[in-house]
Amino acid sequence: MLKPSSMQVPDEIGSSAAPNASRRETGRWRLRIVEPDGGEWAELLARSDHLLFHEPLWAEITRIGFQAQTYAVVFEHGGSVKSGVMGFAFRSLWSRLLYLGFPYGGIVGEAPPGKDLAGLLRRAASDLDVSRIRLTDCPNLRPVDPEGFDHVETRTHILDLRLGDYDALWRGFKKRVRRDVRRAERSGVQVENGASHEAVGEFYDLYLESMRRNHAVPKYDLALVSAIFEKLNPLGRCAILIARREGVAIAGALIVDSPTASHYLMGGSSTAGLQYCPNDLLLHCAIRRAVALGLDGFDFLPSGVGDDALERFKSKWGAEVHPVAVHSVVTQPARMAAWNLAYRAAESRLGTTLLGLVRGRADLRRQVAAAGHE
Repeated sequence: MLKPSSMQVPDEIGSSAAPNASRRETGRWRLRIVEPDGGEWAELLARSDHLLFHEPLWAEITRIGFQAQTYAVVFEHGGSVKSGVMGFAFRSLWSRLLYLGFPYGGIVGEAPPGKDLAGLLRRAASDLDVSRIRLTDCPNLRPVDPEGFDHVETRTHILDLRLGDYDALWRGFKKRVRRDVRRAERSGVQVENGASHEAVGEFYDLYLESMRRNHAVPKYDLALVSAIFEKLNPLGRCAILIARREGVAIAGALIVDSPTASHYLMGGSSTAGLQYCPNDLLLHCAIRRAVALGLDGFDFLPSGVGDDALERFKSKWGAEVHPVAVHSVVTQPARMAAWNLAYRAAESRLGTTLLGLVRGRADLRRQVAAAGHE
């Protein structure tokens, strides 16, 4: 099962330009913004369960990948730091958005009661000129009390690997999973771990093709995938798996690792290659890799509200469903109403087509699709 880690994160990993010692108060709880690579944040992680998405290294990746301002937010009670959350803020169209927990992560440690927490974040949003703060919970960390927040429910799928025996897992997979994996192998599909910048580019092209095929707004820019590769690959904490047939890349999966679990962050495939079931072979290899690393779980990550096809693909591997709550506070409702209209237009068939035409304009596409992980 997905089990966060309490391992020490060295201060020298990662960096941020977050303002130091910014403080807000509600009742006896206080909020401060500290450096993600500073001593206070490292001390909190050293004594708390956490994931890769709470580490200073991830703050550096999101800073580069989203061209964003990164933050570590801590909550104090009785004069001591009790909990915290990490995130980033960036400008999307005419709104500034702050995401706490990306792609999820929740609050590390003992969170303030929901009403107090919402009040603290609302004041911080006002001070930071943020239109909306979004906080995403994580399975197996204490969920946030929803009082005071707008919130929606999504879910993730986590495959328990604690048995440590992939052959036993394989025998437990549904027949159609085993059938499609064997079909891919018989069709000549081979999977490799792409350990080069060329593989990063190939993978991102496949991702964009999937987004266009599904008439979806691209969630991530090439800069994020490149930052993940450059920062995590030397540490052995990511894999860009590429499925090839006759030497041509037809599908890919990006996997990142917490100390006790692998996470399926994103994937992509060519329309022409889908007939060979490459995604099934990719997941087969990704899960087998996680078992070989001795990890406790394989986390498919939330699919997003309403993506039934993707949820069916994830659930067929026998993964357990875990609810995930997404909490929001809005401090500039007029701006967010206009932003939501623009985002829905971008999600339309015409909008996604136009985004495809500006593929080379990463700056423009980022402005429209920056919050695509909604």
